[in-house]
Amino acid sequence: MGDILTLNRLPAQIRDACRGDRQISRATLIGIARHKQERAMLTAFDAYREKLSKEKTVRGKIDPNDPTATITLLAKTVAKLASLDTAAWGEEDLAKLASTAADLRAKLDARFPVAGQASGLA
Repeated sequence: MGDILTLNRLPAQIRDACRGDRQISRATLIGIARHKQERAMLTAFDAYREKLSKEKTVRGKIDPNDPTATITLLAKTVAKLASLDTAAWGEEDLAKLASTAADLRAKLDARFPVAGQASGLA
Protein backbone atom coordinates (compact mmCIF):
# COMPACT_ATOMS: atom_id res chain seq x y z
CA MET A 1 0.00 0.00 0.00
CA GLY A 2 2.82 2.38 0.84
CA ASP A 3 4.40 1.87 -2.56
CA ILE A 4 1.23 2.89 -4.33
CA LEU A 5 1.07 6.06 -2.27
CA THR A 6 4.52 7.04 -3.52
CA LEU A 7 2.93 7.48 -6.95
CA ASN A 8 1.41 10.70 -5.59
CA ARG A 9 4.93 12.14 -5.56
CA LEU A 10 5.21 11.90 -9.35
CA PRO A 11 5.24 15.26 -11.14
CA ALA A 12 2.05 16.20 -12.98
CA GLN A 13 3.85 15.93 -16.31
CA ILE A 14 4.61 12.23 -15.72
CA ARG A 15 1.13 11.49 -14.38
CA ASP A 16 -0.48 13.13 -17.41
CA ALA A 17 1.75 11.18 -19.80
CA CYS A 18 0.95 7.89 -18.06
CA ARG A 19 -2.80 8.36 -18.13
CA GLY A 20 -2.78 7.97 -21.90
CA ASP A 21 0.08 5.47 -22.11
CA ARG A 22 -0.70 2.21 -20.31
CA GLN A 23 2.59 0.56 -21.36
CA ILE A 24 4.47 1.76 -18.32
CA SER A 25 4.09 -0.65 -15.42
CA ARG A 26 3.18 0.38 -11.91
CA ALA A 27 6.47 -1.03 -10.63
CA THR A 28 8.40 1.19 -13.03
CA LEU A 29 6.45 4.25 -11.94
CA ILE A 30 7.04 3.42 -8.28
CA GLY A 31 10.77 3.14 -9.00
CA ILE A 32 10.71 6.54 -10.67
CA ALA A 33 8.69 8.05 -7.80
CA ARG A 34 11.32 6.93 -5.29
CA HIS A 35 13.78 9.50 -6.62
CA LYS A 36 14.12 12.39 -4.20
CA GLN A 37 13.94 15.32 -6.61
CA GLU A 38 11.39 16.12 -9.28
CA ARG A 39 14.18 16.69 -11.80
CA ALA A 40 15.55 13.18 -11.11
CA MET A 41 12.08 11.71 -11.61
CA LEU A 42 11.70 13.49 -14.95
CA THR A 43 15.15 12.33 -16.04
CA ALA A 44 14.41 8.72 -15.09
CA PHE A 45 11.03 8.87 -16.84
CA ASP A 46 12.57 10.29 -20.02
CA ALA A 47 15.28 7.62 -19.95
CA TYR A 48 12.67 4.89 -19.57
CA ARG A 49 10.58 6.23 -22.46
CA GLU A 50 13.70 6.46 -24.61
CA LYS A 51 14.48 2.83 -23.78
CA LEU A 52 10.93 1.82 -24.76
CA SER A 53 11.14 3.66 -28.07
CA LYS A 54 14.46 1.97 -28.91
CA GLU A 55 12.96 -1.45 -28.20
CA LYS A 56 10.06 -0.69 -30.52
CA THR A 57 12.34 0.28 -33.37
CA VAL A 58 14.57 -2.74 -32.93
CA ARG A 59 11.76 -5.31 -33.08
CA GLY A 60 9.07 -3.96 -35.32
CA LYS A 61 6.28 -6.03 -36.78
CA ILE A 62 7.14 -7.70 -40.09
CA ASP A 63 4.49 -7.45 -42.76
CA PRO A 64 3.68 -11.05 -43.77
CA ASN A 65 2.93 -9.87 -47.31
CA ASP A 66 6.29 -8.15 -47.77
CA PRO A 67 8.23 -10.21 -50.33
CA THR A 68 11.61 -8.92 -49.13
CA ALA A 69 10.89 -9.97 -45.54
CA THR A 70 9.74 -13.42 -46.68
CA ILE A 71 12.80 -13.94 -48.87
CA THR A 72 15.06 -12.82 -46.01
CA LEU A 73 13.33 -15.21 -43.61
CA LEU A 74 13.73 -18.13 -46.00
CA ALA A 75 17.38 -17.25 -46.67
CA LYS A 76 18.05 -17.27 -42.92
CA THR A 77 16.28 -20.62 -42.63
CA VAL A 78 18.43 -22.08 -45.40
CA ALA A 79 21.58 -20.76 -43.69
CA LYS A 80 20.44 -22.21 -40.36
CA LEU A 81 19.79 -25.59 -41.94
CA ALA A 82 23.20 -25.53 -43.62
CA SER A 83 24.95 -24.84 -40.31
CA LEU A 84 23.17 -27.53 -38.28
CA ASP A 85 25.31 -30.14 -36.59
CA THR A 86 22.92 -33.05 -36.14
CA ALA A 87 25.54 -35.55 -35.00
CA ALA A 88 24.36 -35.41 -31.39
CA TRP A 89 20.65 -35.44 -32.27
CA GLY A 90 18.50 -38.40 -31.35
CA GLU A 91 16.43 -40.40 -33.80
CA GLU A 92 13.22 -38.72 -32.65
CA ASP A 93 14.65 -35.23 -33.26
CA LEU A 94 15.93 -36.21 -36.69
CA ALA A 95 12.53 -37.68 -37.58
CA LYS A 96 10.77 -34.46 -36.49
CA LEU A 97 13.17 -32.37 -38.56
CA ALA A 98 12.66 -34.59 -41.61
CA SER A 99 8.87 -34.43 -41.18
CA THR A 100 8.88 -30.66 -40.82
CA ALA A 101 11.16 -30.28 -43.85
CA ALA A 102 8.84 -32.52 -45.89
CA ASP A 103 5.84 -30.40 -44.83
CA LEU A 104 7.69 -27.25 -45.83
CA ARG A 105 8.66 -28.75 -49.18
CA ALA A 106 5.05 -29.78 -49.85
CA LYS A 107 3.73 -26.31 -48.95
CA LEU A 108 6.33 -24.59 -51.12
CA ASP A 109 5.60 -26.90 -54.06
CA ALA A 110 1.85 -26.37 -53.69
CA ARG A 111 2.13 -22.59 -53.31
CA PHE A 112 4.88 -21.99 -55.87
CA PRO A 113 4.80 -24.95 -58.30
CA VAL A 114 7.02 -23.33 -60.94
CA ALA A 115 9.51 -22.05 -58.40
CA GLY A 116 9.73 -25.46 -56.73
CA GLN A 117 10.52 -27.21 -60.00
CA ALA A 118 12.99 -24.58 -61.15
CA SER A 119 14.95 -24.55 -57.89
CA GLY A 120 15.22 -28.31 -57.63
CA LEU A 121 13.07 -28.59 -54.50
CA ALA A 122 10.75 -31.13 -56.13
